[in-house]
Order: sequence, then structure tokens, then C-alpha cells
Amino acid sequence: MPGMTSDLKDRHVLAAAVRAGAELIVTFNGKDFPATSLRPYDIGVRSPDDFLLDQLDLDTPTVCAIAHEVVTDMRNPKITWGEYLHGLSQAGLPLFANELAQKAPSFAAGHEGAPQRRFGQSRTVDN
Repeated sequence: MPGMTSDLKDRHVLAAAVRAGAELIVTFNGKDFPATSLRPYDIGVRSPDDFLLDQLDLDTPTVCAIAHEVVTDMRNPKITWGEYLHGLSQAGLPLFANELAQKAPSFAAGHEGAPQRRFGQSRTVDN
């Protein structure tokens, strides 16, 4: 780790990413991982908000279904779709919350036809 130039207190994160062969570090503290410290390892850095926006763009139905499932499964306390989106925004994910609200309005009401997917299930990929 001595040759790494990322912020000293976060060097272990970069070391773990290198060791794991990660392509990306997802963090709210991107400033602690300047491009010059990541370039030798070919690792990028993204904010959680940007990372989740990327996931939403890559597979909108699955991300919307998972968000719907989270709200549906909340029991203690039970939350509404609006409360969930507000919580995401308050947690530092305002762009994702806004985009999810726009792309998943039918999921909020449990609209019939919303994809159902349980965590841990594999998805079928059409070739």
C-alpha cells in the first residue's frame, strides 16, 4: 500500500479494490480517490447516486421491481412510495430518487404487469 497515492485513511479501500480486481469504487467520498491514484490500477470512482442511475438505465424493469419490492416488504415501519423516494433523497440519492419516481410510477401503485423478482433469483437472459 505504500505506493498508493489515494487519501491515507481510505488507502485500504483502494487496496481491497485492487486485490478484488474491481473496476469501480462506489463512494460518497470521491475526492479521496483522485484520478491520479486510480489510473495505475484502471479503477474508476462513482458516487452512489450516479452508480444507481447507471443501474436504472441498464435494467429499468429490474431496478423498478426491486424498489417496488422494498416498499412492499417494509413492515416496521410500513412506508409509502413517496416516503421511500424521500428517504432515498435524504440519504444522498436525490437524482436516483427523482429518476426512479419518473420511470416507475406504475410500480408505486403495484400496477399489474410490474415485473416481479425476488432477491437472489437469477434472471433469464435472451440471446
